Order: sequence, then C-alpha cells, then structure tokens
Amino acid sequence: MAIIKCPECGGMVSDTAKACPHCGFAIGKLNGPTKLVIKFGSKASSLAQGWRIAIKNAKTDEDVVKVSPYSSETVELDISEPISIYAKMAMNPKSDTVVVKPHETNRYEVTAAGMFGMKFKLVPIDINDSD
Repeated sequence: MAIIKCPECGGMVSDTAKACPHCGFAIGKLNGPTKLVIKFGSKASSLAQGWRIAIKNAKTDEDVVKVSPYSSETVELDISEPISIYAKMAMNPKSDTVVVKPHETNRYEVTAAGMFGMKFKLVPIDINDSD
C-alpha cells in the first residue's frame, strides 16, 4: 500500500482506495491503460488538402495513428506509459511535442497554427468539449 496524489484534485490518498475521499475520483481505474483521445478539428482537416495527418511517437518517429484528410475524426488510443507525441503532415513542420501521461488529462485537438496555418498544434481540450 502506498499514498499517491489524486490526479483529479491533488489530495493524498491510498493507492488501494476505490475513490478519492476529497473529490470522489475513481482511484481504482488507475490500474491498467488509459484512453488518449485525439480530435482532428476542421482547421487541421482543411489544411490537410488530401494528405493524411499522422500522430507520431517523438522517440521513434513511428506513426501512432494516421487519419484520412477532409474528415473531423476522433481517435481513441490506450496508453499505459508516458508517450511523447506530435502531429505531422507531409513536408509541413511538425507540431510541438506533447508528453502524454496515463491518468492525466489526455484529450487533445489537432488544429492549424503558425503563419498561414501551415503548422499543426496539439491543444488540450476539456473533456466536455463537443466541437
């Protein structure tokens, strides 16, 4: 048994507790993989102009996922260890690298950024955002 920091409120709680006594966060769900949700917004899709958008592992440069152009897709991936990712398309500059850790806020939108919108950006989004 260990005392851990609740990822929701930051309160100290036993790792064997079912829920955080401070905020009610389900501590029991910390065991096993977490969902990483990546939403491809309309700005990124229009920038793609027929090219696939790839989310890449920053350490290996391998594709984690690729999505079709002209679509506003949402992709869910299971992660069980920290991963550094970035968005990339063809010859465009890669986005800034984002370190994604299990059991933290793991919802991002891929959107266009930079001069003329020629660079992608991974932006954290609220879990309740729908568009």
